[in-house]
Amino acid sequence: MLVPRALLGFICARVPIPAGEGERAETVAIPLDLPLRTLDLERRRLDVAGQMDLGETLAGLLLPPYARQMYANSLAYLQPGEGLRLRLRLADEVVDFPWEYLFVQEARGERTPSSFLVLDPRISIVRDLALAFPPDAPRPARRRRLLVAMASPEPFTVYPRLDALPFEQRALKDALGSLPGLDPLFLPDYGANPVQAVKGVTLERLTEALALSEATDIVHFGGMARSASVWVRPLAA
Repeated sequence: MLVPRALLGFICARVPIPAGEGERAETVAIPLDLPLRTLDLERRRLDVAGQMDLGETLAGLLLPPYARQMYANSLAYLQPGEGLRLRLRLADEVVDFPWEYLFVQEARGERTPSSFLVLDPRISIVRDLALAFPPDAPRPARRRRLLVAMASPEPFTVYPRLDALPFEQRALKDALGSLPGLDPLFLPDYGANPVQAVKGVTLERLTEALALSEATDIVHFGGMARSASVWVRPLAA
C-alpha cells in the first residue's frame, strides 16, 4: 500500500502475500513528470514503447527492491491453476495514476507487451478503495410480512368463477406455516372451510393493508382483477 510521507516521497508497504516473510517499509519518489505522462496516456499520445516506459515507472513505485523480491517469490510459490492478486490500497495523492499499466519484465531481452501484468493470466490487479462512510450498523432481525390477496371478480357471467381459490389458500397456509420469521396476512381469509362461497379482496381493503399497515415485504396475488381506471388511480396514489 502507498501511504503519504512527503510531497514527492511515499512509504511503500507490502500487502501480505503468500511468500510471507514480513513487511518492510521502502521509500520511493514520485517522478515530477509522472502526471504529464499519465495525461499523455489519457490523450493517446503514447505509443507501445511509451506505455511500457510508463508501466516500468509505476512498477518501480509499487514494487521497489524488497517488495519486488517478495512479488517474484510469490509467483514462484504458485501451484498450477493458482493465481496472485495484487490488492492496491492507494493514498488519495496517487489513486488516479494508471496502476493497471504495471509492466514487469521477468526475463532479459527485448521488451514485449506480454510483460504488462494485466495480460498475465496468473495475476489480477484490484483497487481496494477505502469507504468514505462507515459500514451499515447491524440491524436486529425482524419478522417478514407477507400479504396474500385473492379475488374472483363479478359478474361471473363475464369472469369465470374461481372456486379453486380457497383450496389454493389452504395449500399456501400449509406450506408457509412451518417457515420461521414470517407473518402472513390473507385477504380475504377463507378460513378452515374451503367450500364456502368464493369472496374477493376489495380495493379499499387492499389499499388499507398496503398503505396503512406496517411495511409489507412480500405480496402474492391469486385469481383475477377487474381492469378499471378507478382501481388503478388510488393504488398509484
